[in-house]
Parts: sequence; C-alpha cells; structure tokens
Amino acid sequence: MILIVEDNVENAELLRLYLERRANLKSVVCVRGDEVVARCRTGEVKLVIMDIQLNNTFLDGRAVGGIELTRRLKDDPKTAAIPVLLSTAHAMREQREQFLRDSGADGYVTKPIENYDTFIGDVQRRLS
Repeated sequence: MILIVEDNVENAELLRLYLERRANLKSVVCVRGDEVVARCRTGEVKLVIMDIQLNNTFLDGRAVGGIELTRRLKDDPKTAAIPVLLSTAHAMREQREQFLRDSGADGYVTKPIENYDTFIGDVQRRLS
C-alpha cells in the first residue's frame, strides 16, 4: 500500500485515483501524524508520498510538518526502510536538496505533477 500524506483534499484524491486507476497501486490518504506512524509500523505501507507543508497535522500533541514526520519515520527502526517521496510545490532545487537532507527522505515530487507516467515509473522503481 502507498500512503499519501497530503492535507489538500483535491490533490490527495487526484493522486490516489491516479495511482489506483493507472498503475493499479493501492493507496490510502492520511493526514493525522499518529495514524501515519501507526500505519507505517504495521508493515503494510510500501511507500509514503509526504507533503512538506502540512496544516493541522499533529504528532504527540504538537503540530508537525512533512519534514519532521519523515524524519520520525526514518529514525524508527520499524519504518526506516520505507521509501518516502517528499511532495513539494514552489521550492527551488537548493531547497529541495535541503529538505531531503533534513528529512532523510528518498526523493521528491514536484507539485503539480506534470508527467504522471514519469512519476508512476519512479514510484514503481522504489517499490521493487
């Protein structure tokens, strides 16, 4: 299963539908920090697509963004091996590279996704 962590309902649903209909990849949308961690710890999640700027996402009683939530997943031995793609809009290349370093994520996707075939190919390679 692919876990989509995205607080924009329209973006999340579009991504979920595309992954399921075009690539036959089961995906679930989630924005609650505790649920993200819990789902990843079950072993069912094979890849996470993580929005960097999350609004109203909390973990351990405090607000967290995608960078911190990814760092938490990468620091946990039970979830560290799950590939995480950061989802970012309007960030310059230098910022994206900094986001990758700060979070420990495995890659990033620029929003809006312009070439879904390339995106799906990247997702499938990371699932192999």
